[in-house]
Amino acid sequence: MKLLFNLLSLFLLTNLAFAQQKLVPKTENTKTVISTGKTNSIYYNLTKHKPVSVTIEGPGELIIYNRTVVTTNKTHSFPFILKYNVDGKQIKTQKIPKKQKSQRSRLKNNTDKAPTKAHKIKIKVPDGKHNYSFYRQTTKQQVLSRFTFVKNTKLTWNELKPKSAKQVILKDVKRKKEVTYFQISKKETFAFKTSKSTSKVRLFFRANFNYKMLEDCVNRLQIKIDGNPTVFKIVSKKSSRLENLTHPKLIPGALEKIYIDIPLNGVHDVEVSLKDENASALIRVFATATNLLNTNSNEKFAFSY
Repeated sequence: MKLLFNLLSLFLLTNLAFAQQKLVPKTENTKTVISTGKTNSIYYNLTKHKPVSVTIEGPGELIIYNRTVVTTNKTHSFPFILKYNVDGKQIKTQKIPKKQKSQRSRLKNNTDKAPTKAHKIKIKVPDGKHNYSFYRQTTKQQVLSRFTFVKNTKLTWNELKPKSAKQVILKDVKRKKEVTYFQISKKETFAFKTSKSTSKVRLFFRANFNYKMLEDCVNRLQIKIDGNPTVFKIVSKKSSRLENLTHPKLIPGALEKIYIDIPLNGVHDVEVSLKDENASALIRVFATATNLLNTNSNEKFAFSY
């Protein structure tokens, strides 16, 4: 069982982001090295007229660390406006508040002045290649900035539609849209084979209610990977916006999303069914080949509702 739990983990998919990448500007002004402990960081001097520009391939998040230089007898900087434009067109501004002089960081080659604590700004970068140019505005203070980027990975899910599974048509009464689910029971399974590059599988699960059922519906979902079964208990409520066009006497349950971690070593046979007799449910299955080993996902052996 311990081995099986290592193979099959159910987790809540959260922000998918790789580690921060340091950016070297395409155009720059003078450089300044700031030392914090044993770490040296290169900052770039911002001016009013000559920009410091970085080019990024989105989607992701651009992070700018801003410091102001003050004389050693000063305790803090003054507020100022940071200006930047996107792709040479859209001009935006950001107010930088006053910051205390840093007690941990210093200018590597200047003992008469000191940097303030860093002020961090985050900018969401859309899909595609984009250029960001930065200026200081409304201040004569020396402003230093460095840039990092966090690349986001969007999953591409491909729906699996086996020919042998029984189709059920549901209708969203608010959006007037129809969607196809597949029925499972103890005898009716949704079976598929993963490829060598498949890393994740996503299940959309809906219970089947009849009109006599007034309480929550409890199902035991069974997932087999290469014949090894694991059973999970799912408690569902009725959906308030869906109706079953194929079986009008049945009411669909609210949507439950289940994410399955697939072993990466080779091809695997997966079967999804219910454990109990006299019960049925509806599912849709999606697979992705995106490798998520380097992401900040919150893994857990449970469902997230």
